[in-house]
Formats: sequence, structure tokens, C-alpha cells
Amino acid sequence: MADRLTRLAAGIRPEQFGALLDHLECDVFQHGLVTAGAEEGTIWLLDGAGEHLVPAYNTGPHADQLVGKFKQPLNTGIICMVFATEEPFLENDVWKTPNKASCSIPLLQVQTYALIAVPFSFCHACRGLFLACSLNGRFARVGSSRFRPEHLNAMQRTAAMLSQLIEFRCSAKRWVGRRIDAVNTWLTVDQARAYLQQGTGRGIKVAVLDSGIEAAHPFFNGLRLADDLAVLDEGVALHTVAGQGRDLYGHGTAIAAIIHRLAPEAQIGSFRVWASSCGPGRC
Repeated sequence: MADRLTRLAAGIRPEQFGALLDHLECDVFQHGLVTAGAEEGTIWLLDGAGEHLVPAYNTGPHADQLVGKFKQPLNTGIICMVFATEEPFLENDVWKTPNKASCSIPLLQVQTYALIAVPFSFCHACRGLFLACSLNGRFARVGSSRFRPEHLNAMQRTAAMLSQLIEFRCSAKRWVGRRIDAVNTWLTVDQARAYLQQGTGRGIKVAVLDSGIEAAHPFFNGLRLADDLAVLDEGVALHTVAGQGRDLYGHGTAIAAIIHRLAPEAQIGSFRVWASSCGPGRC
């Protein structure tokens, strides 16, 4: 599976990335930006030639002018430094840098005043980065509104979650050469109702991003989890470890039980994203 995901990821290009994202993944990215207090966010990916970083997704009003149209050479700029070192970066005074090419987008005549940049890795390699920005001087005008380490932490959590979601979708997508075989994966209300009444979930994989799943719970009767991972938060660093069939609070197990009852033949994956210090209503 790891080799297959690596081969699939090698075929992902910035111009295709929008077709790979679904509503959930877009919402995860947007939630990370809101948590970080950013005005705008961009997902940058390495181009096919391996020479530039290219905007593949943007949440701002000029997305149609930016995505796929601007290229940042790998030998210049802050974002390329983050990509090369695979180290996160936070700067509230980036607008003061003498190297304007590192903090502005000439195509749009937009100046970046403060930014958070975190590496974006999926399918076993760093393939781009997340950029959360303050534009046009909001931070310069309002000194109290500044990015802080907890905002960097929020963007790293977002990158980790989106990485897992994209890997999950890659494992389920059909590809032709280097092109996504575009399939409408969203059901109508009537289709969903019919599948709930008649379907068993065979051939479907469901990712549960929650507090974990207690795999040994008697309700599951020996169900084997398709995935079982936990995202651990250590300051500004995140990493994934085996979930070990644990549920910190019981919520994820309850959700998985509902899924298993409605779709007993569906594969279920557990992605524990709640920290041990969190709980319902406290995160």
C-alpha cells in the first residue's frame, strides 16, 4: 500500500489538486486558518518539473488569478526555504524584509505582512507547504493581532489532518496515468437515503477523525480497523503513531458503532486527533 500511495502521489500536480480536494478537506483547511487568525491561506505544491512551487488552492478573492498561474522558483523566497528545510516558519514582520520577492506576489500586487508557513507532507514525502497570511497591513495597523506559536501549532495540526485525508482519498481514487479519473463522489439526498436502507457498506472506507476507536469493544465483534493512527502534539511539533485500538473519551467509538450498525461491511479507519488534555467541550 505504501508503494502504491507513493506512486499515486508522484502523479499529483498543482493543476489537479483542486479535483482531489472535497468539501471536508476544504473545510479542514479553512478551519485551520480561522483558528490561526489568518486572513487568507494557500496550499503550494511542487510542479512537475521539480523547479517551482505553484499555488494549488487558495481561499482568497483572487484565487482564480493565482492558482496555477504564479510560480515561485525553488532558489528564492521564504516559502521555498520552508519547503527545502521542512521546518515551520512564523514571522510577523516579514513585510520589512529587503527581499520583496520573498513576501509578495507581483502578479496580484499584494503584499504579505505576516505569515505562517508549514511543510505539507503526504504519501511519505514533503510535497509542498501551507501558507497562512495577513495581507495589506492588518497586522502592521493592529499591533495586538499577531501570529503566535499556538497559531503555528494549529496550522501544523491542519497539515497533519489534511495529509491523512488525502492519503485516504488517494487509496480510494482511480487514476489514469498522471490524471485523476474524475468521479463525482457526492451523493444526492435520495441516493443516500436508498443506500442507507439497502446498502451494507461493502467497498466503502470511512475515516473517523475523533478521540480514537476502542477496537476491542464487544459491539464490533472482532472488527479490524482499516487504519489506526494517532496525531500527537508536542509543542509546535506533530507526529503520527499507532493508535493501538484506544479511545481517550469514548466519543469516537460511539460514532464508529453508528457507522458499523448502518454499514456493517464498510471498512472503518480511526484517526485520533484529540489530545489527552482535551475532551468534549474543552478543545
